[in-house]
Amino acid sequence: MEPANNRFGGGITSSTIHPAVALALLAAVLLVLFLPRKYVFVAFLPAAFLMTDSQVVVVGGLHFMALRVLTIAGCIRVLASKLASRTAVFAGGVNAIDRAFILCAVCAAVSFMLLYMEAAAAVNRAAYLIDTVGAYALLRFAVRETADIDRMIKVLAAVSIVIAACMVGEQVTGINVFYWAFGGGVRLDGTPMAFSEL
Repeated sequence: MEPANNRFGGGITSSTIHPAVALALLAAVLLVLFLPRKYVFVAFLPAAFLMTDSQVVVVGGLHFMALRVLTIAGCIRVLASKLASRTAVFAGGVNAIDRAFILCAVCAAVSFMLLYMEAAAAVNRAAYLIDTVGAYALLRFAVRETADIDRMIKVLAAVSIVIAACMVGEQVTGINVFYWAFGGGVRLDGTPMAFSEL
């Protein structure tokens, strides 16, 4: 018997994104595109960690979760920077760690496609490469010096405090407030869920 958790493809057939999340995502995309380089991850990281994967825009059967939309915006920013300037996009240029990360991601994608030998597997792994290599490239582009690392640690600490507060609230009340408040509590038909359904 084939394992039930070893599946890909399918999913919802229409967009399910809460209007508040759509506005927050639009704001984050605009900030990623237009903020100065050293502040790009200040917009990217909170949105990436605080928006749930259940928030999906479906275009032509392809699923664009909030993180994927942000990552694509980030890739556009990196490419625009490369085209606008003769300087290296990454501090110190492409190094051995960059090559190893990309090679690892490509090997994971190719092995998945060889395992399933289906067109849907290629679509799935293309999305995986956008998510992994795209986010890596954006953060590699944004972090160039020690001050950037310090700023990133502060942003991650602030995001962690928000997530921790939501987790404590869930432990005390039994209600996943984070999931509900950020649009995760939406049924497949797009109608919001009640607290009692979470």
